[in-house]
Amino acid sequence: MSSILLDVFTYLGSAIGGAFAFGISHCLITPLEILKCRQQVDPNFKPNIFEGIYNLIKSKQATLGLKLGLFGYTMKGFVKITLYDTFKKVSQKNIP
Repeated sequence: MSSILLDVFTYLGSAIGGAFAFGISHCLITPLEILKCRQQVDPNFKPNIFEGIYNLIKSKQATLGLKLGLFGYTMKGFVKITLYDTFKKVSQKNIP
């Protein structure tokens, strides 16, 4: 019984770790993606990254997609890391 409980906590820990890792890292990159897209569409936007980010913050466009990205990538990390750990454990049992 304690082995099963330990496995549940192991998988839950991996899932939470994956959710944090994917969600936070992708939310930090989202404003840079918005800046890149703005520069591709409008070459006069701002060539300097710092001025571009300042303009995004000033125009309140730096948070575009953060909520959806945070939710989506958090779910992706939760599922992906949990499945990775599950398949790793199953394959270790089945491969001599």
